[in-house]
Amino acid sequence: ACRGEEEPPNVPLVFDRSFLPLKRVVFPSTLRHLSSTSFFGYTFSSLTLPEGLEDFDADCFYYCTIGTLELPSTLCLQWGAFLKQAWVSRVEVSEAHPDLKSVDGILYSRDGSILYYYPNQRQDTFFEVPAGVRRIWDYAFAGNHYLQSVTLPSTLTRMDYEAFTGCTSLTSITLPANLTQIGEGA
Repeated sequence: ACRGEEEPPNVPLVFDRSFLPLKRVVFPSTLRHLSSTSFFGYTFSSLTLPEGLEDFDADCFYYCTIGTLELPSTLCLQWGAFLKQAWVSRVEVSEAHPDLKSVDGILYSRDGSILYYYPNQRQDTFFEVPAGVRRIWDYAFAGNHYLQSVTLPSTLTRMDYEAFTGCTSLTSITLPANLTQIGEGA
């Protein structure tokens, strides 16, 4: 656990799909983790994850459509993908989060050195990764079918696993001279 507190009992959170469409979710205050495919296939105009939530499996929102995903200050990012096979338009994070920030719906490290997630439903055709970004996280741009061109900053040194996988419209990207590590499938 990220916070070093005693772990609460691990009680699975299960949603019965017979109650579709799901309009609102109220999470228990003891929730610390969302498991794989917890919300398989749901659609949310916005979804606010509760304070106290520490992590979630990358595929807990498998095949979900989420307009705005709001992250709590207690969330710790795990290695690997942030979200897999989820269609998200924007991500917001609590201003109180010590390690993360959101700029125009895109998720970065607090200091701006890591780009964690560029929403795959963001409809820009061009994006300029801000100067100061040194690393692009696993699957950061994965599945965005709108981007045609991306400009990377000279500060970028690392592009992780499958960073641009499934970006079917991407036709132009220039790699900076300082880039020393490119992950498999990037």
